[in-house]
Amino acid sequence: MDGFDIPNPLNTDEAIAVVRGDRIPGIPEHIYKAAVGVDLWQRVSLGIDGIYSGNKFFRGDEANVTAPLSGYWLFNAKAEYKVTKNFAVFGKVDNIFNKNYNSFGVYGQANEVFPQFDNNRFVSPGAARAGWIGVRLSI
Repeated sequence: MDGFDIPNPLNTDEAIAVVRGDRIPGIPEHIYKAAVGVDLWQRVSLGIDGIYSGNKFFRGDEANVTAPLSGYWLFNAKAEYKVTKNFAVFGKVDNIFNKNYNSFGVYGQANEVFPQFDNNRFVSPGAARAGWIGVRLSI
């Protein structure tokens, strides 16, 4: 299959060609992940990881003709203190720099429900900074 036509996401009365080499919407071209962890004094462990997700085209823009969602880096951290062999206290923070990012985008017809709304690009915001603390029991 060499290609096919889809409705233009900016003008649904117009067709646009999807050709070989166009990227699949919602899937970033590049994803990088890295993690570093260290155990200190056999009781304390610390770790940090980073995740990069590259630009993604909006669902509905299979021909890649509109601006994609921007790529982003996220960093997470974790720590654990082993009180005893079977009991530990831990903490975890996701998105430690509270990065504002969009994880998904789609084209839609909002004016069918909200007549004054004229933007047909919808985005899903990424998760804000979040943290957890807890205890771990092992047998």
